[in-house]
Amino acid sequence: MAIILAPFGKNLIAMIALLPMSLQAANSLSADGLALAVVLLFTSYILFLRYKKKGVIGKKEIAVLYTLIVFLCCCKIVYVPFCLLLFAIPIERFKSRKSFFLHVVIAGCAIVILTFGWLAIASSFLGGIKADVNVDTAEQLKYILIHPLRFCATFFRTLEIAWMDYFMQMLGDQMGWLTIQIPPFIVFPFAFILAADVFLDNDTEGYSFKRPIRALMVGTSVFIFFLIFVTLYGQWTPVGQRWIEGIQGRYFIPLLYPLLLGIKPQRQAARNGGYVPWNSYGAICMIDLTVFCAMLIHALGNFI
Repeated sequence: MAIILAPFGKNLIAMIALLPMSLQAANSLSADGLALAVVLLFTSYILFLRYKKKGVIGKKEIAVLYTLIVFLCCCKIVYVPFCLLLFAIPIERFKSRKSFFLHVVIAGCAIVILTFGWLAIASSFLGGIKADVNVDTAEQLKYILIHPLRFCATFFRTLEIAWMDYFMQMLGDQMGWLTIQIPPFIVFPFAFILAADVFLDNDTEGYSFKRPIRALMVGTSVFIFFLIFVTLYGQWTPVGQRWIEGIQGRYFIPLLYPLLLGIKPQRQAARNGGYVPWNSYGAICMIDLTVFCAMLIHALGNFI
């Protein structure tokens, strides 16, 4: 549905969904597969309403939009800021300025109620899951407020130590319970495939994909990136520890579409003629088959 609705970035959606880690999340009981699908569809629908929808949006479009807001708020709390992309919908799509501001208020109230309501429900199930007995979320949040510079130092120290691990995990070099090690040279070409699509695919040509919208998409993604670290600092890291625990690369996959779309160089893409990434999809199939053959061999080895 995201690919159908998106005015551009269709290949990017497909490639992100075909990451080995994305496929594993979609085939597991993890919420990450659903979260990725919802973020892709939500972002695509926002772009659809901005660039493909003609005239005023009707009741049907409003109903779909609010349904997606409900799904987004009930996935994972760290992805709720993607609701900021709602401001990419131009005022002209509403009946009047009054109607626009009315929907801003209604959507804002719905987002707050759904987010904190679902958080209260989920906390009753997840409250006992902690990495360490010394983890105290309230104390951690208090520590961040009292010592913001120390927390920033902890954040950058964690990135310095583990950024490559997060990047490779996102691509899929550690599968299963992070116990099936895939050789980096197998999954790393996926990074070049994504980069090729960003810089060579000219599908934004003909659309007024202006800098404010790009900045909104990139800024929202960066903010959620930081929020993931804050959340895991509170849920999985002992008070005062010098690095943040519990972060896995798959948490960053939903950020890829708005982030990469936001940095897509439209001028350079417009000069390129007719990029059709069939070779990229062939390489993706080979990577995915290799990864899942390795997982199958690992599973058979454990079974035998």
